[in-house]
Amino acid sequence: MENSALHALRLSVSNLNHPLNTPVSTLVFACGLPASHLMVIGEAPGAEEEKKGEPFVGRSGQLLEKLLNKSGTSRTGQGAQGHYITNAVNWRPPNNRPPTKTEIELCNPYLFKHIELINPKAILLVGATAAKAVLKKTAPMATLRAENPHQIKLLNGVTVPTFITYHPAYLLRNPAATTLFLEDLATMKSYIK
Repeated sequence: MENSALHALRLSVSNLNHPLNTPVSTLVFACGLPASHLMVIGEAPGAEEEKKGEPFVGRSGQLLEKLLNKSGTSRTGQGAQGHYITNAVNWRPPNNRPPTKTEIELCNPYLFKHIELINPKAILLVGATAAKAVLKKTAPMATLRAENPHQIKLLNGVTVPTFITYHPAYLLRNPAATTLFLEDLATMKSYIK
């Protein structure tokens, strides 16, 4: 359930003058309970997410949910047992291409406001695009993971430990990397208690 500030943010995002916000596009804002200690940020919605209006519901999302559940959090949980999910960009890019730098930059002020409103104890960035959007980092994934936890300082002065890991779509193509993803979750878990 959204509080009034999240609802106002959703309305602002839905009215954003953005190249992907067209009359035929669907806003994919977020899911989960705002009282969750963990905020998960992905790249952008895919076809399934656009159909349902909810992030991470396709094959990648099902794997992500399974792995997060295995670590003890769920979309319906609160506090340390919950996770709240959104994307760096709230509309699906054509042909499921990665969002452009401009598309990400237009959404960034709203994404950071979203983070402030959720006020998570930790953030999990899944994939290179999310890492670039939130931390402005573009190193190889192995390097980014080795530097976990990263820190972001929000405008309200709060510093949030931030972890970068593989996108679940990558895990579907490279199942051996699932072990590394689970290691990242285990490391992050101590921050959301």
